[in-house]
Amino acid sequence: SSDVQESSSSEMSSSSVNQEYSSSKVESSSSINISSSSNAESSSSEKSSSSLNSVYDAVNNTLTDLRDGQVYKTVTIGTQVWMAQNLNYLPEDTAGTFWAGRSVCGGGDYKSLQEGDCSVYGRLYEKNINAYDHYNINICPEGWNVPTLKQMETFVDYLGGQEIAGKMMKSNQKSFWTDYENLTNEFGFSVLPAGFFAPKGFNYWADSLMATVTVHGNNSAEANAITIFNSKESITYSTYGNLFFLAVRCIKE
Repeated sequence: SSDVQESSSSEMSSSSVNQEYSSSKVESSSSINISSSSNAESSSSEKSSSSLNSVYDAVNNTLTDLRDGQVYKTVTIGTQVWMAQNLNYLPEDTAGTFWAGRSVCGGGDYKSLQEGDCSVYGRLYEKNINAYDHYNINICPEGWNVPTLKQMETFVDYLGGQEIAGKMMKSNQKSFWTDYENLTNEFGFSVLPAGFFAPKGFNYWADSLMATVTVHGNNSAEANAITIFNSKESITYSTYGNLFFLAVRCIKE
């Protein structure tokens, strides 16, 4: 949509983001109930697996990221296995690297420069779909990747199409989305309104409650995220400017 295609020409300094959390926080991540659906189709991808930096437990529906010890809930939807929470990984030593100062905690207040709560909303990562494509791919644990546009389209089609996918993706907990009456969260994907971040603040050109999920198109003209709005049942394939920070949901390779 046109309201998310703008980008600022000004560079954001690291000092523009207040690193202190607000004293008023949403409920902790331990209270977020994300469960996999019993209706999900079984597939060979459900087998437990491990690699040098991750362990996938198909029985308990978890992914352990051994890089920092964080454990994420997972969900099987059709033949795909997804993280059921936003990625919250930041390398311990990022000084002088691509990721230095280029990630913020999601869920900040509308038009605010102050971060939200990483333990609830995960992190938002800066996007430059051309120059930094290989960095975005590698931000996921080994054996997992940032979804391609084709993988996301397969997912959306499985949910019944673009016009209703939004209400099926969103968490149906009342404390997050205001228009929650028709939310089904049928498969436990449990999207929260982590929003996007730009130099002028969270969600500056869009709804105050929304979410993004990064995807990789085949070229710069294609979508690099899906956008999920509070008041809509549909999802939008969106192209964001290079200074926007977006959420990441990894998919099992």
